Amino acid sequence: MYGSTPWVTYGEGSTRQPTGEFKEAEWLKVRYTGRDRRFTRKGNAIYAVALDWPGEEAAIQSLGANLRLLEGEVEEVELLGYGKLNFTRDERGLGVKMPNDAKRQPTYVLRIKVR
Repeated sequence: MYGSTPWVTYGEGSTRQPTGEFKEAEWLKVRYTGRDRRFTRKGNAIYAVALDWPGEEAAIQSLGANLRLLEGEVEEVELLGYGKLNFTRDERGLGVKMPNDAKRQPTYVLRIKVR
């Protein structure tokens, strides 16, 4: 996501990272889940990076219709390296149907195009 900038929120998820100096050994013990995500933005797209396999459906709460963090409507969702995916958006968030055969990808980056 070269040239991207931070989005309104840095991410979501419950996994906590160590803080402070000289915590390298603790960082190695951190295990992210499929609910841990980080966000960036470039042009009319938001990038949601899942830090582990999100499962059959990636539920992105920060993109809920009621939160108004997103300016505009979601036009398209694409899993980079795979292709376009089906999605729904309501008050609970953006639900993205994840393809099982993409489970073996090294990373899971969703490009969410907004109009």
